[in-house]
Amino acid sequence: MTPPDRVSQLRNDVDDLYEIVSEIRSTVDGHTGTLAEHTRTLADHTRTLADHTRTLADHTRTLDEHGAKLDEILDILRAR
Repeated sequence: MTPPDRVSQLRNDVDDLYEIVSEIRSTVDGHTGTLAEHTRTLADHTRTLADHTRTLADHTRTLDEHGAKLDEILDILRAR
């Protein structure tokens, strides 16, 4: 049979372990929330980057078109 002091010590150890597990669980929950928030932020930034990339492509096409028109104008001026 287990001595009463040993049983009491084991109960205290179990209580201590339960408290440690609860703290770990709370920390993990906090980190999980932070990770979810960072994932949402990353998704937002990815969408913004995609938008900016499309805008840059549009501006590049416009610059190319303007460059071609300027080349035509220069050709006309040189021909005179």
